[in-house]
Amino acid sequence: MMRKRTDDEPISDTALKMLRECEREGKSEDLHVFSTNKEVDLHNQDMLKYLQNEIIEIPAKDFKKDKTSGKMTPLSVPISSQIVGLPTILLMSEDARVMLTRNIDVQDALVNGIMGTVHQIKEKNYAEKSKSEISAVVVLFDNKKVGRSAGKLSEKGNLVTIERIEEELRKSGTTRFQFPLKLAWACTAHKVQGMTLDRVVVDLKKVFSPGQAYVALSRVTSKGGLHLKSNGTVTFEKKIFADKEVGDKIKSMKTFSEGNLNVSSRDLSDLRVILFNVQRLLYNIKQMKTDQRFLSADAIMVTETWLTPDDTCDAVHIESLRFSHQSRYDSYTNSSDVTSKLKESAGGGVGIYVKEKCHLETKTLHHTDIEGMALKTEDKLQIIVIYRPQAYPIPLFVERLSDIISILNENNEPCIILGDFNENILQNNGKIHSFMTSRNFRQVVTSATTENGTLIDHVYVTGNIDVTTKIIPTYYSDHEAVLVCVKFQNDISKI
Repeated sequence: MMRKRTDDEPISDTALKMLRECEREGKSEDLHVFSTNKEVDLHNQDMLKYLQNEIIEIPAKDFKKDKTSGKMTPLSVPISSQIVGLPTILLMSEDARVMLTRNIDVQDALVNGIMGTVHQIKEKNYAEKSKSEISAVVVLFDNKKVGRSAGKLSEKGNLVTIERIEEELRKSGTTRFQFPLKLAWACTAHKVQGMTLDRVVVDLKKVFSPGQAYVALSRVTSKGGLHLKSNGTVTFEKKIFADKEVGDKIKSMKTFSEGNLNVSSRDLSDLRVILFNVQRLLYNIKQMKTDQRFLSADAIMVTETWLTPDDTCDAVHIESLRFSHQSRYDSYTNSSDVTSKLKESAGGGVGIYVKEKCHLETKTLHHTDIEGMALKTEDKLQIIVIYRPQAYPIPLFVERLSDIISILNENNEPCIILGDFNENILQNNGKIHSFMTSRNFRQVVTSATTENGTLIDHVYVTGNIDVTTKIIPTYYSDHEAVLVCVKFQNDISKI
C-alpha cells in the first residue's frame, strides 16, 4: 500500500498504473493542492486575475495601545506581520474562492477551514472623510448547513456576512482587525488534512516530507475525481513515501489492554505527551475530540487556551480524560507593571488533559509570573508546560523561569520544560534558548512547529532522560502539535 511505502521500496505495478491514469488536467475551479505556500499563493493570484473582476486590496486595521492612557490609536499603516489567516493586505474580489481562517461560531458550523465563494463585498462610505472602506464580505459557503443561524437564506444556500475580527498580534500592544478569510482556489497539503473532496488536483512535483503526498491523495472520494500533476514515474517514486521511523515504531509496539495504562510501569516503555498551541480551546475542542492522534496520548498539554478563571472544564471535556487549567489571570502577580498588565490582558493560559487511568499528577503554578502547569509521574519526572506572550520581556521572563528551575534543582527532580516560548530558534539560538542551555537543558525539537516555518514550540530536557519528538500536522491551528515520547529504561529519579 502507498500509505506504508518507504522511499527505499518500489511502487507496485498496480499502484503505478492507477497513478498514471490519474495524470490529467482538472478543472480550473477544482481545489488545487500544492506542497508549498509559494505555489499556493501564485495559483490563487492567477485565479483572482482570471476572474477579471475588480480586485480589492483590504488593508488590516492595526491599533496601538497607549501605555499611559490605555487608549487605542489607529496606525496610519498596518505593521508587517506574518500572522496566518489575518494578513496585512487581503486581496479579494466577488466570485473569489475563499476559506474561513478562524472559528467564528462553532455551533453554526462557521469554523476554521470551511470553504465558499464571495457573493458580495460591502463598502461603508464616510461623507465627512470623502472615502470608503470595506465593512463586510458576504460568503456563500459550499456546505448548506453552514450559517443557518447567522446567514440569510438564498436559492443556493445561506449568505453569511463575515466581518472583521479582533486579534492581538505577537507584538506588544498591537491589535489587528481583519477579515478571517483567505483565497482558496489552492491550499497546501497541510491545510486539506481532514477534508473530504469529490474532485481535487494534486501537484506532486515539490513534495518534500514523508506522508505529505498521501495526505493530499487521500482527500478525494473516488479515483475519477483525482487529477495529478507530476513528472511521471520518477515523481511517484520520489514523492509518495511514508516515514520509515514511524513504521518501525508501529511494528515494535506491544499490544496492551486498557487495564494496563499505568504509564510509569516498566511494562510500557514510554510516556506519550502532546504539546499543542490550540489557539482558543473552546474554538478547537471539537476537532481535538475526534483526532485519534491526540486521544492515543497519555497527556495533552495545551497553550493559549484563552480560558478565564470563570470558565468551567465542562465545555472543554474530552471523554476518558481529566482536565485542569491555569488562566492567564491566575498566573501573574502585581509585582511589576509588566505582570500587572499581562494579568488583565486577554488570551494566554495553559491546560493539561490526562488519561483517567494514567497515574499522573497535575499541579498549577499559581502566582509565579509564569503561565505554566506541571505534570508529575510516579518516577518523579516533572514535565512543565509554559506559554510566554510576546509582550513579556525576555529578561524578566528568564528571571522568573530561573526561579522555577532553582526549586526543581533543590528537590533534585528530573525535568522537561516545554511550551510556546515565542522565540524562533531556526533563525538563531535566542536568549531563552541560550539561558536554558546554560542551565544544562538541551532542546530536542528540530523542525518548524508553525505554518509560517518557525520553531517557537520548544522541548527542553535535562540529563540523560531519553526523549524523542515528532511533529504532528494539524489543520485547525497555525501551530503543529509536537509528540514527545519519554522512555523509562533507566531509573530517572536518580538523574
